[in-house]
Amino acid sequence: MHRFLPLGTVATAAVVALAISFTPAQPIERYTSVTPPRDVLLACQPVGAGTLLADGDGELTVDGAEQRGAPFSLPGTDRLTTLRGIAPSGGVLTDDRTWAPCQRPATSGFLALPAAADAEVRITNPDNTDASIDLTLLGPDGEVTGLGARGIVLSPGESRPVAVSVIAGDVQGPLGVAWQASRGRAVVAGITTGGVTHVAPSGAADMSHVLPGVAKGSRPSLVLVNPGVDRATVSVRFHSPTNTIIPEGGQEISVPPRSAASVDLSAGTAGDPGAFTVQSDLPVAAALYSGAGERRGVAVAAVPDVELTGAVPGGATVQLTNVGEGPADATVRLGGSPQSLRIEPGTTATLPAGDGEPVHVEVGSNQPLVGAAVLGEAIVALAPGSVAEPQPVEAELVPSLR
Repeated sequence: MHRFLPLGTVATAAVVALAISFTPAQPIERYTSVTPPRDVLLACQPVGAGTLLADGDGELTVDGAEQRGAPFSLPGTDRLTTLRGIAPSGGVLTDDRTWAPCQRPATSGFLALPAAADAEVRITNPDNTDASIDLTLLGPDGEVTGLGARGIVLSPGESRPVAVSVIAGDVQGPLGVAWQASRGRAVVAGITTGGVTHVAPSGAADMSHVLPGVAKGSRPSLVLVNPGVDRATVSVRFHSPTNTIIPEGGQEISVPPRSAASVDLSAGTAGDPGAFTVQSDLPVAAALYSGAGERRGVAVAAVPDVELTGAVPGGATVQLTNVGEGPADATVRLGGSPQSLRIEPGTTATLPAGDGEPVHVEVGSNQPLVGAAVLGEAIVALAPGSVAEPQPVEAELVPSLR
């Protein structure tokens, strides 16, 4: 049996449908305010079995799952490990005391390596998508071309060594490596082929660098990389325990365009502990190599701050350098009771870290400082401790993106 609606009901429905069809759509806001997340990701790629030392503000998430209160140590770390949290820092100290610092994934960076003949680049993709990396090699005589430096594809979580010593061929002397991701992100470090004698993290090209971690009795040298097309002029100052000097070999260093240069500064430091300041008229990348033997510690530019923090190995020597304009009245806590310390402008103070694994270092000062803990040839940089509240930013909503 068929059922028929009354004519009035049909007419009413038609009118309602017609009214809805002519109702203007509500406009969608195109711009909105978004607060960026405070937590960041660090990728820790060891070069051998060792102990992961980690610090941060509060809890850190390890490998996206386990949460641990900072600071903490993870013995037996021999694979890629990620840390996520607020102001995380750390690295892996191998059993032979080689320090491999954790790094933030990036899309570009520079390596300043002391010798092309035994240079190897370790590229790690810490993300869940593929990454593709291009390398540009810069030797003492300019850019070096070779097969195998472009289009290096890494699957999620993959770590791959690239023997840039083979790509560089017969190049003698230091080697700069500029790397760029055409897809995804990576963490990139420079090591030596065969037995690893150092781990060089990526750094940025800038006109000013502060490089902490020159150990007492070491023979420091700098590797400078000029990625630009004009000649760069670089000057170096050394901040010893007593004053600031221009070390022998550190004045008016000329670095040709698209090239790398190495500077031995051991004669100008007289075996003193301290830090270097590098000033250039053009952006350059810089790395400090410090050690008394074949094995060397590496430091790239540190960020000065009135608060410093870090998880450092027990038995290390903590160095604090005052890069401010006035005397620094610092409060230092090395895993126990605080102690007061005055550091004159342009000088470096040292103090023992004590025992522990790790030792939690906290520094507060009225002047900006940089710091590092030195253990043998390992240089463990202290991280900035000031955590700024993220400010809202304006974001554009694109309806076509899903």
